[in-house]
Amino acid sequence: MLNGYGDIVPQTHAGRIIAIFVGVVGAIISSILIAVISRNILLSQGQRNVNNFMHDSKLTREHKNAAAKVRAVFFWCWNE
Repeated sequence: MLNGYGDIVPQTHAGRIIAIFVGVVGAIISSILIAVISRNILLSQGQRNVNNFMHDSKLTREHKNAAAKVRAVFFWCWNE
């Protein structure tokens, strides 16, 4: 087990080669694991379409509410 302090290090060339190989394989396996997890977290095309539609609908609703408020204030000012 390597803890970063150099307490246990490979003594032979074969041990060093094995340690390097294990380190490289560990890095590759870690990167594959991260890629698989991130692919599962990403939204599918259909989910993105639904998300965009809901976001656009929300903006449209906010614009309609803002326009109704402006219209109400305008008519209130106009009638006074």
